[in-house]
Amino acid sequence: MSRSRSLLLLVEDDLEFSKELTIQLSTLYDVRTCETLEHALNQAQFNPFDIILLDNYLKGEYGFQKVHKFTQFLPNAVVILLSIEDNYADINTGLQQGAHDYLKKVSDLRLLPKQVHHPFVESLIHRIQSAELKTKERKLARMLNSCISGPNMLRTTHELVGVSTFIMQAKEQITSIHESRKPFQRILITGEIGSGKSTIAHLIAKNPVPFIKLNCRSICHESINSILVGSIQNNGDYLPGLFDRASGGVLYFNEVSSLPQALQQQLYQILVDKKYDPINSIQSRSSDLVIVASSSKDLVQSVRRSHFSKELFYILNNSITIHIPPLRERREDIPVLAQYFLNQESGGTLSFTKKALQLLTRHYWPGNVEQLQYCIKNAANTAYTDSKIEIKEVDIKLDYSHSVAIQLPSSLNGEVNHLLKNSIRSVEVAFFSKLFELSNGNISLVEKYTKLSRSNLYSKITKYGLNPKVFRRKIL
Repeated sequence: MSRSRSLLLLVEDDLEFSKELTIQLSTLYDVRTCETLEHALNQAQFNPFDIILLDNYLKGEYGFQKVHKFTQFLPNAVVILLSIEDNYADINTGLQQGAHDYLKKVSDLRLLPKQVHHPFVESLIHRIQSAELKTKERKLARMLNSCISGPNMLRTTHELVGVSTFIMQAKEQITSIHESRKPFQRILITGEIGSGKSTIAHLIAKNPVPFIKLNCRSICHESINSILVGSIQNNGDYLPGLFDRASGGVLYFNEVSSLPQALQQQLYQILVDKKYDPINSIQSRSSDLVIVASSSKDLVQSVRRSHFSKELFYILNNSITIHIPPLRERREDIPVLAQYFLNQESGGTLSFTKKALQLLTRHYWPGNVEQLQYCIKNAANTAYTDSKIEIKEVDIKLDYSHSVAIQLPSSLNGEVNHLLKNSIRSVEVAFFSKLFELSNGNISLVEKYTKLSRSNLYSKITKYGLNPKVFRRKIL
């Protein structure tokens, strides 16, 4: 649940100054106060402070020397140093440890008639807001980098390689998409992990138009909303979102089933309206882009379990759909793909023996094309090490764990995973309950026994609704 006001920690041992500053800052922030570094660090460890105002010189303590401790607990918090002295060496030490700014204190914060904030407090608020804006922009940039497609250990190929009926039909379908392209066109690609969904998405984009791949599994923060649709910043500048950046090209939602529920609804509304509303803007925008979504999960089952928006599923499913069969269902493509990947690795200097190709073709390939590519890469490296010109059976390292396994239907796979998660939860609840019972509800003893950090242990307690106090025995 989001807070309406930022949580601010004031670390100050001048009680009169602290009291007056708290009164004036409380018009904008939820203010907590501490007089010592020990108390402040303890508070920072267990509370999600957004802002920390840290006095450089507390009684017998130096605030600037502990900035790194606060940023360790609260990496996204704004830290501003306060001091009655202009000791630039000390100020620089604090800034190097992660403080965002510094402001020299005044001796008197009493207000004149009709003043809401003292000029010092006005300046402090301005510095807080400037630092918050910069922090937010850096956080959005980091999140953008983590969500948009990252590096690939393999040589990336954007070709459909093979001779199967699927390959021929997919090429025709992609050509048809290029010829009938229109703004906010919707395309859904389904298939198992590693089957080549990203390759088809890239081919739909057709160079040199923009192609932005959003890894939906990496999304774990509400700020993704502004990353998608853009936002008006405090200074009035417009920060473009992914819909803007993909204009003229493709915005690819990789594993769309992992998109948070709120964003599923938002994406559905954007696809219906064919426009979007940037954050802090009263004017809607539109973009000439194609929306491509992919999923390795069975979306029908996800809708039935209420894990995926029914409305978004219908609008995606009633658009252009491309289903990629697993590699084991189009074995005629395996020799062609294998030689293609080998040429990429060797520049055409290596080839396969007949038995090696037969071995590759018979394999189950649970990881599909991506697993085949890794296998060929490793085989080529082995051949180079041994100065070979042919890849033989012995050079190919295969994982046979899936080759003879019974393949469960996707719906049954989901049920098995659900049962497994519930089993793990039951075991952990019983385990921690027993530990608290044996330790008489002593968190420190449980922490020591499990070797979990205090924060991880509290996370388990919260996750499973445990209350250590319940396990404390009454001494008669």
